[in-house]
Amino acid sequence: MTSLADQLATCNTPGLFDVLRIHGLPVRELPREIRGLDPAMKIAGPVFTVTGRADPTISVSESLELFISKVLSGAPRGHVVVCQPHDHARSAMGDLAAEALKQRGIRGYYIDGGSRDADEICEIGFPVFARYTSPIDIVGSWKLEATDVPVVIGGVTIAPGDYILGDRDGTLLIDKEHAEFVITETVKTMSTDSRMRTAIRGGRDPYDAFLEFGKL
Repeated sequence: MTSLADQLATCNTPGLFDVLRIHGLPVRELPREIRGLDPAMKIAGPVFTVTGRADPTISVSESLELFISKVLSGAPRGHVVVCQPHDHARSAMGDLAAEALKQRGIRGYYIDGGSRDADEICEIGFPVFARYTSPIDIVGSWKLEATDVPVVIGGVTIAPGDYILGDRDGTLLIDKEHAEFVITETVKTMSTDSRMRTAIRGGRDPYDAFLEFGKL
């Protein structure tokens, strides 16, 4: 049976928005400034959260040990890591971390902060959405404080187990209690879109196609 995350990965954010709107469910859009390092990148799956903050007193070894043990080794397979670093001075993602997460079956990394090694990460093919890029990293200057707790990004509260979908058009969040219904309906919507597109390409009048499929 195809997982919800795999089904969501076949969708796009406009299709997801249509379903949320039609069914009167909350539209929870994350900041538009946080984008994929490559426009073609997509993140889709349940959320595993990370939070921390700058700490000039932390040692190199402690900062590395916390991040490696709690994130690179601790993030559950099949999830998207969502990080609220409370810091816009450094990057809490790089190519070695991306490689490690990809090998462990993590579906992507979304950070309200920075990433570095952008070319290498794009080469690896691991989806990273970041607010900015900077060569400055977190070693000896940033402390991970908690994982798997609610975090707030752009005024939106993100809870562990919520689902996230991000693509070239933006990033939307799905409440975990609505995830199964919303994802199933979005897959259906995408199928309808495809059939309407095929009809129009075949010469069908757009209005006639709209009357049949109810989509635009």
